[in-house]
Parts: sequence; C-alpha cells; structure tokens
Amino acid sequence: MKTILLTLASVLLTTMISFAAESNLEKAETVKNKSADAVKRNYRAAKDQACETFNEKGECVSQKGKNEVLNLKDKTATKATEIKNKVD
Repeated sequence: MKTILLTLASVLLTTMISFAAESNLEKAETVKNKSADAVKRNYRAAKDQACETFNEKGECVSQKGKNEVLNLKDKTATKATEIKNKVD
C-alpha cells in the first residue's frame, strides 16, 4: 500500500512540476512576443515620422496604412499564441 501511495505521489508531483515549468516558458514566450511587437511598432512609427518629415503627408498615407495593418497582424498573432498557450 505504501508503494502505491508513494508512486502516486511522485507521479502527481512530477506532473505538477512539469506543468509549472511549461507555464513559465509560455509566459516568457508571450512577454518576448509582446516586446518584439512593441519594437516593430516603434520602428514603423519612426519610419512614418521620417517619411512625413522628408515628404508631404499625402505621400506617406499608404505607407502608414500598411504599417497599421502589419501592427494589427502582429498583435493578432501574439494574442492567438497567448490564447493557445492558455488553453494547452
């Protein structure tokens, strides 16, 4: 009886430890993705600002629109990964 209880306890403890490690890795991945999105967003904003500085605002409208779409795409992909990690 003691052997069964010890085996069960060790299996449960191992499962809990591996689950916690996976959760921390997933949280780190989410933080990394959000940081990368912020860097990309700031880079695109700087490019838009430079475009407006050197050109007329009308010439930069299409570039700004493309950058907004790319920002939304990055944000959506990060959120989808975050939700997938929470479900797993």
